[in-house]
Amino acid sequence: MSGRAATQKTKRSRIRSAVDLPGEVHEVVEALVAALGDDLTAVYWHGSEARAEAKPDSDHDLIIVVKRLHDDLLLRIQGAFLGRDNWSSFVQTEEELRQYPLTGRLQFHFGLVRVHGRIEAPPFSRENLIDDLRQLALDIRFECRYRSSTESQTTPTWRRTTGASCAVETRA
Repeated sequence: MSGRAATQKTKRSRIRSAVDLPGEVHEVVEALVAALGDDLTAVYWHGSEARAEAKPDSDHDLIIVVKRLHDDLLLRIQGAFLGRDNWSSFVQTEEELRQYPLTGRLQFHFGLVRVHGRIEAPPFSRENLIDDLRQLALDIRFECRYRSSTESQTTPTWRRTTGASCAVETRA
């Protein structure tokens, strides 16, 4: 076996098996590994598809962590997605990940499916958890407003609810 074939076989073995992933996720990750080689640190699959909570309009979400970022690398990443619909990617360098904002760090500890490589997740604290919960409450509030304005042709009437959910009554 040639050195290149052995290297590719080793890289492929670091990708979770096709049994664990939908075929299209496995194909994209294989394309990323082939295109980025040693520049690729890790790939994580997340979002509603990864949680098996997908809706008809859901897409696949990937977090792609690279050693360094430059135009050629971005073009190679773009090439892995050519001809594929319904994908979102979040690209970070290892250094950017170490400087990740305090809110949002929990996603790296819970809810991600490691597909290739490994990263050291940004640490979080009790304060980070509280900040994330505050941000989640805001996100829910704005999502509820968005849905009420886009899903109904009738006039929405807001009513106060308890907890982190919102309720909208529509009247014709």
